[in-house]
Amino acid sequence: MPQSHVFLLPIAALLTAVFLLAPDRSDAARPLRHERTTTTELHTLLDIKNEWGSPLQLASWNTTNHCSWTGITCVTRGGGLVTGISFKRLNLGGSIPPSMCNLKYLTHLDISYNNLTERFPRILLYACSRLRFLDLSHNAFYGALPDDISRLSPFMKYLNLTDNNFSGVVPPAIAELSALQELLLDSNGFTGEIPDSFSNLKELRVLDMWGNHFNGSIPVWIWQHQKLEKLYLYDNEFTGELPLNITMLKLEELDLSNNKLNGNIPEVLGTLKTLSFISLGSNEFTGPIPKSIGLLPNLQGLRIYNNKLLGSIPRSIGVLPNLQLIQLYKQYALG
Repeated sequence: MPQSHVFLLPIAALLTAVFLLAPDRSDAARPLRHERTTTTELHTLLDIKNEWGSPLQLASWNTTNHCSWTGITCVTRGGGLVTGISFKRLNLGGSIPPSMCNLKYLTHLDISYNNLTERFPRILLYACSRLRFLDLSHNAFYGALPDDISRLSPFMKYLNLTDNNFSGVVPPAIAELSALQELLLDSNGFTGEIPDSFSNLKELRVLDMWGNHFNGSIPVWIWQHQKLEKLYLYDNEFTGELPLNITMLKLEELDLSNNKLNGNIPEVLGTLKTLSFISLGSNEFTGPIPKSIGLLPNLQGLRIYNNKLLGSIPRSIGVLPNLQLIQLYKQYALG
């Protein structure tokens, strides 16, 4: 028995020494992995450039450091991983290159203010599985949005389709993008009503749907949304009255002008203390201007022109401390 102990101790010591002196293979491999990542991302970006026809706007894409190229953002200390592409106002045409979503860590894609002409590129964009920010605004995309648009990244917080040629009804499936905070669909040719399913967008801060052909009444859920800060529904064909119960405690800007809304302007608007801008012009509202509006401490703009309002202007409105703009013309029968 004693002899066995004599031989075990040196073996254990030897194994410990070997372990301590052995190189850290994970550390040794890390530069290689970074090199491979950098090469892969660079080649993908060059594919994008080639698929776009090597436009002059991307002529600077000719160095080995792709993170310094026009419009490219890489994660800090991320081995060249591309997380953002911004091609805003580059006068690019055609369609989005097929290789775009081969950038597997892409979270931000802004190709606004260009001349892109195609239907909503569903299959391509569905492959961008990490997108949080997508801006296709101010292009020439056309046609209906796909019914399965919910296949966009579940992390999507910002979706901007402003000023294109989209048409048809807005698919209820957008509501399955439950992380959305800003949804901008204005200046298109959308029709129909606001989907009831949108009530599931609990994180929504901005709902911008102006300049379309939406109709019907404004859904009740909107007036009870607890996080909505900006609501732009003007230049549509909405009808009906505003509710007596509005609990939008964070609402800052409300624009419902140029619709077909009627009835009285509810006094409850004066309880929404965060309101800084109210525009109800060019509707069919009747009755008096609510005195409660004069109790809004942050109100900077009030536009209620071209309605059928009666009575006098409440004095409290005239002494609001921050009011800079008031438009009441073309309607008033002063009392």
